[in-house]
Amino acid sequence: MKIKDFAQRHPTVRGAGLLFFAMMLTKFIGAVLKIPLTGLIGGLGMGYFSTVGGLFAPVYSLTTAGLPLVVTRVVAGYAHCGKYGGAVLLRRRALRLAAVLGVCGSLLIAALAAPFCFFIAKSPDSLPSVFAIAPALLFCCISAVYRSYHEGLSDMTPTAVSQVLEAAVKTVLGLTLAFLFAHKGAPAAAAAATCGITMSELACLLYLRARTAKNKHAVSSGTCEIPASRELLRQSMPLTAAALAGCIGGLTDLLTIPSGISKAVAAHSGWYSAYFLPYVTPGVTAGHLGDFIYGSYTGITLSLFAVIPSLSFLLCRSALPSVAAAYSVGDVPRLKKILASLLRWAAIITVPLGTLFALTAQTVLSLLYPTRPAESAVSLLPLVILSCGALLPAMSNVFFSVYSVTQQSRAQIVTLLIFAAVKLPLNLLLVPVPGFHAAGAAAATIIGYAAALLYSCFTFNKKYIIC
Repeated sequence: MKIKDFAQRHPTVRGAGLLFFAMMLTKFIGAVLKIPLTGLIGGLGMGYFSTVGGLFAPVYSLTTAGLPLVVTRVVAGYAHCGKYGGAVLLRRRALRLAAVLGVCGSLLIAALAAPFCFFIAKSPDSLPSVFAIAPALLFCCISAVYRSYHEGLSDMTPTAVSQVLEAAVKTVLGLTLAFLFAHKGAPAAAAAATCGITMSELACLLYLRARTAKNKHAVSSGTCEIPASRELLRQSMPLTAAALAGCIGGLTDLLTIPSGISKAVAAHSGWYSAYFLPYVTPGVTAGHLGDFIYGSYTGITLSLFAVIPSLSFLLCRSALPSVAAAYSVGDVPRLKKILASLLRWAAIITVPLGTLFALTAQTVLSLLYPTRPAESAVSLLPLVILSCGALLPAMSNVFFSVYSVTQQSRAQIVTLLIFAAVKLPLNLLLVPVPGFHAAGAAAATIIGYAAALLYSCFTFNKKYIIC
C-alpha cells in the first residue's frame, strides 16, 4: 500500500478503534507483567522499579516530547496538501536529529544517576535500575519519530503494533530476568526487570524501522522545502517545556510520598508498625515503609487506574491529524466540533468505567494480588479516589492534546503549573496523615486536575467560544 493511500483510507474513527484495541491488549499484557512482578519483588522492589521514572521522565520529555508532535503536525499538513515527498524528507531529517538527542539523553541519565538516587530520591538501592534504563532513551527518541510520521499520515497501524510488541517483549524479558535475579534481592530484581524494558524499546525500534522501510519506494522524495533541524528544534521547544512541566506531578509524588511517610513513621511508629509490618515481605523495616508505600501506589494503584484516562488519550491521539489539518487552514468551526466530540466521548467512556473501578476495587485487588495483602491495603483507598474523579484527568487530556497541535504551548505550561501548584501543598499536607498516606496523593491529584481543567475551559472558551 502506498503512503498516499494510508493518508486517505484511515479516518479518525478507524484510527481510534485500532489504537483502542492495541491499548486494551497492551494493558492486558502490562497487567501480566505488573501483577506477577509485584508478587515477585514486592512493594519495596516496585519502589525501586518506579523510582527510575523520576529521572527518566524529565529527560525523556526534554529529548523526546516536542519533536514527534512537530513531526505529526508538519506531516499532516504535507499529507493534506498532497506533498508526500516532503513528508519523507522531513522524516529523514527528524530521525537524524532524534538520534543525536537520544544519545545526549542517555548519557545525561547515566551522569545524573548517582546524584539523583543518593540526594534527590534518597533511594541508593535504585541506582542499578536507573543505569539499566539509560540506553532505552535513545531507542525511544528514534521510535517516537517513526510513530509520529505514520500518525501524521493517519496511519495508526505501526503505532498500535509497536505498542503491543513493546509490551509483549517487556513482559517476557522483564519477568524472566526478574525471576532469575530475585534471589539476589529486590534491588537486583528491579534492575533486571528494568533491563527488560530497555530491550523492549529496542525491539520496538527495529519493528518500526522495518515497517517504514517497506514503503520507502512508494513515494518519490522529489524536491520540497522542509524545515531545517534548527527550525524543528525551535518549534519543539514550547512543547518540550510543556512536557517538562508535566513531569512535575510524578516528581511531586516521588519527593513527597517516601519522605512524608518517613516523617509520619517517626511520629507514629507504633501505628505504622502494627498496621503494615506484620504483613509485608520479611526484611522490610519501618525505615523502608516510604519506598514500600510509594512502590505500592505507583506499581498497583496508578497502573490499574491508568487504563481509564488512557482511553481518552488514545481518542485524542487518533484525532491529532484532523485537529492539525483544521488548525492549519483556520477552520475554527471544524476545530470546535472535534473538541466537543472528544470531550463528549471522554465523558461517555470514563464515567461508567470509573464507577465500575470504584465499586469493584477491593475485589479486583484481592483477585490480582492475593499474596500481597499489605500492598493491596495501601492501594485500595487511592484507587477508589482516583476512579471516582477519573473524568477530570480524562477531559484534561483532551485539552492538553489539542493544545499540542494548535501551538498553545503557553497554555499547556500554565495548565500544568496550576496542577502542580495545587498538588504539591496538598501532598505535603495529606500524605503524612496516618491511614491516608498514598490516598492523600490521589486526592491531591484529582483536585489538581480539577483546577487545571477549569483553566483549560476558560482558555478555550475565551479563544474559540466553545460554550
